[in-house]
Amino acid sequence: MIGKVFGNRYELIEKVGTGGMSVVYKAKCRLLNRYVAVKVLKEEFISDEAFLKKFSQEAQSAAGLSHPNIVNIFDVGKEDHIPYIVMEYVAGDSLKAYIAKRSGFLTNDQIANFSRQIALALEHAHTNHIIHRDIKPHNIMVTADGTLKVADFGIASAVSETTTSYTGEAVGSIKYTSPEQARGRHVDQRTDLYSLGILMYEMATRQVPFQGETAVEIALKHMRDDVTPPGMINTTFHKGLESIVMRSLLKDISQRYQTARELIDDLEKIINNPTENVAFYDFDSDAPTQKIPSLKEFDLVEEGETRKMKKTTKKTSKNTSKKKSKLNWQTILPLVGVVLLAFVMVAVVFITTKLGDKPKEVAVQDIILPDVVHMTYEEGKKALEDLGLKAVEGTPESSDEVVKGSIASQSPSPGTKLRAGYPVRISISLGPDITTIPDFTSQTLTKAKIDIERSGFEVGEVTHVNDDLVKGYVVSQSPDPGAEVAGVTKISLVVSLGPEYNQVVMPKIIDDTVQEAQQKMIELGLEVGSITYANHETIEKDKIISQSVSPSKEVEIGSLVDIVVSLGPEEVPEEVPDEVRPVTKGYNIPAADFIGQTINVKVIYEQDGLFETIYNQDHEVTEEVPAVQIRVSGLGSGVLNIYFNGEEQGSYNVTFTEEVE
Repeated sequence: MIGKVFGNRYELIEKVGTGGMSVVYKAKCRLLNRYVAVKVLKEEFISDEAFLKKFSQEAQSAAGLSHPNIVNIFDVGKEDHIPYIVMEYVAGDSLKAYIAKRSGFLTNDQIANFSRQIALALEHAHTNHIIHRDIKPHNIMVTADGTLKVADFGIASAVSETTTSYTGEAVGSIKYTSPEQARGRHVDQRTDLYSLGILMYEMATRQVPFQGETAVEIALKHMRDDVTPPGMINTTFHKGLESIVMRSLLKDISQRYQTARELIDDLEKIINNPTENVAFYDFDSDAPTQKIPSLKEFDLVEEGETRKMKKTTKKTSKNTSKKKSKLNWQTILPLVGVVLLAFVMVAVVFITTKLGDKPKEVAVQDIILPDVVHMTYEEGKKALEDLGLKAVEGTPESSDEVVKGSIASQSPSPGTKLRAGYPVRISISLGPDITTIPDFTSQTLTKAKIDIERSGFEVGEVTHVNDDLVKGYVVSQSPDPGAEVAGVTKISLVVSLGPEYNQVVMPKIIDDTVQEAQQKMIELGLEVGSITYANHETIEKDKIISQSVSPSKEVEIGSLVDIVVSLGPEEVPEEVPDEVRPVTKGYNIPAADFIGQTINVKVIYEQDGLFETIYNQDHEVTEEVPAVQIRVSGLGSGVLNIYFNGEEQGSYNVTFTEEVE
């Protein structure tokens, strides 16, 4: 593919990466004269219509993201039925390569800073209703100045919805997959936060928490096995950061960080005060992690093991029976006494509890978090405090659904089980955003769609009409540019089909300047093609000599017309008679006062009241040669005025009649 041009614009220069579903090339954008990255879909995916549709939808959605920590998408298209995406070209290593190149562990500051940048990118994507689904170090670039940029937004979701089994290629991604993804269940923004937790774990320990030979084996570990705390591998790892990682990796999705903002807030606490321990989830207060039932293909193995256990149990029972027969009453009576004593103690506790004398320490019960969205702040705060929870006011946010002044969101989400005193963040609504509609007219439909989504709007109905505007360009929009709207608004577009008559008469542009010709042709929907230059005896310089389309000929709108521009008549140098050829003479000018210096020597030739500088050079004056030797050329008779460093040194009468050796 090297050398191929996509969209008549992007020239592929070199391959820079290969993934499970695409190949990435460095390319040169001929229009804007800059480097970009072009991601080309692999051939095996091209025949899958469902995948192609999702690929296109997600690419358009991802193009709406604009954030310093996200690789920008500039364009999407097809070339010979092959879909491609044009992205920002990021010079640097992937985070995977960055970690591998380090001889030891990343510092706590690096881990916190890198994690915060990734979380900021996820927060922006989640706000725009895009879930990445494939966060891993291979999809994150590290620039020379330490900026992280997350790539492959949207494409990963297309893969996750069309891939139904784990293949060999899936092993790389499955190491960063959440338990709910491994089970094939619904995923949301908390899935990305789990994958970020795996990534933080790898930055801290240089390894992922779950390893295996096959993707299925790793998936089972995500669902069933406990995570070894990273501090046991890297003893320098900050305890606060470790608590953030461990909370991100909880298998119960309702107990993880619920939003990227929660995670960012805790990371910023660590960054601003490295000695601070963040208020993290109380792992010990929750029930132990339960192992998930095995996948079907593994049930057979477990059933076989169970049958073996049953056989073993029979043998054990027989042996036990033999041993029991050897027991005597001297062994049994003490055991009976212990059992009776335990029974009495249980009875005392039961009766005491019934009478109301409860022990002072009672197990704290889980509190089901209520839904306080749409309540006023005071109402929501009271409802939470009445249940023993703590209300924390979050950053106010815009909302299209919640009236100004009421609670717009809460974190954790309603229905979450919490302990007494757990902080619940509630954010007050600022009401809907009032936005001024930008102008999307007079640009191509493709660019208008991308700009609309990047501006936070949706593309509405697209209609087409005949118009003098070039075909494919936006004629008008609704709402109009400059209109003020609240909330997410659909922008409807009217696109030009070009003039109703697709041919125009070519005008005469010979003897016009290039600017005059361009003005005539633009008004007719034509364009200037190649421009070449040639000498011409009668047509003056910078005016057009010829045009590739003859005047008065009908030509299609949008056609290119090549032109030839005059350089004027060809100049022929005049021969100078021998008797008036310039004569060269040499002079040796004393300069003892300037020994050891480099001086500027200028000679001005004065003839018939006219002055001409005929020599201007620097000379180094030495003890061996305490003079300046010059050679000057001229015609006729006159005066040579000599200047050293701008100061006149003297004059010489000269007649340029013969050369002096």
